[in-house]
Amino acid sequence: MQTCSKCGFSNPDSARFCANCGNALEPPRPVEGERRFATVLFADVARSTTIAEQMDPEDWAGIMNGAFAFMNAAVSHYGGTVSRLMGDAVLALFGAPIAHEDDAERAVRAGLEMQEAAMRYAAGIKQQHGVDFDLRVGINTGIAVLAFVGDAIRTEYTALGDAANVAARLQSAAEPGTVLISADTHKLVHALFDFRPRGRIEMKGKAEPVDSYEVAGVRATPGATRGLEGLTSPLVGRAREIGLMRDRLSELGKGTGSVVAVIGEAGLGKSRPIAELKQLRDAPPEPRHLLRTIDPLLSLAPVGTPHRRGRRHGRGTGGARQDRRLGGPAGAQTHRRAVLRDDDRGRRRGEPHCIERHVG
Repeated sequence: MQTCSKCGFSNPDSARFCANCGNALEPPRPVEGERRFATVLFADVARSTTIAEQMDPEDWAGIMNGAFAFMNAAVSHYGGTVSRLMGDAVLALFGAPIAHEDDAERAVRAGLEMQEAAMRYAAGIKQQHGVDFDLRVGINTGIAVLAFVGDAIRTEYTALGDAANVAARLQSAAEPGTVLISADTHKLVHALFDFRPRGRIEMKGKAEPVDSYEVAGVRATPGATRGLEGLTSPLVGRAREIGLMRDRLSELGKGTGSVVAVIGEAGLGKSRPIAELKQLRDAPPEPRHLLRTIDPLLSLAPVGTPHRRGRRHGRGTGGARQDRRLGGPAGAQTHRRAVLRDDDRGRRRGEPHCIERHVG
């Protein structure tokens, strides 16, 4: 059916003019959208029908305006897009029209922030109106068509496809005050949050039940979100780029700062060089060789027995000493140096690893 933009009358699809007012009808526009991998968040007020029945419509409208304010703020804070406001619900998109590498994480954080704000908001609603106020949030990740849909009367930017439908079903299945996510979203954020498995949920219109997880909170120590757990692989083909960043890191240690921009399409591998640079920064320093002046007689002692020989002649085994025969510091003319290697053996035994002789 075609809706006349002038009078709102519904006309058959084949009609060229409105049968009610004679206005020329515009042919329906094809959907011009794009397939995107996005995360869809659906949030609504629990028991809203019961609450609205008990209140004056103006009071209910005031309550929902306050709720939309903090829900929209949470979406905006994490870079999402509010697609639709539906009476007592919000549909938000993460990954469209602007995509981030961590859109699923952003959506979950937005859901948790909504629930925190709802708890504070509910205290005032309870005191002022005597009703309980709770939110339910459902989140799902998948392929969706993001497009402007509608006609000449109204157009909106929204997500079309199964990803949005599952998010709405998860919201309906969520307990009041909780955030419920699908297994597809859980795969992307399992290392960042704590969860309580909710099992498989039967959903209307779905051939198979959907695995679901309730978000318990942010992990105190987040795990790695990239790669396969327990497996590592060397970085290949980025020697020049890593060398450039290593040089800049070395200059930073000398007090010269710089800015390095890593630019590339999503999924090209921008994060891996940054991770390699962090490993270089956090790597332990190279073992250092320490030179220390010691007693000349140590050169005659086997390695491992310098202290006994030194004590036989009444001299110490390290540091500077006063030589009565020479009238000056020991080793002013002839001295020995012990090369101490900063390894486990040297630290355990407290003795030189090897001894070299130098004649001054």
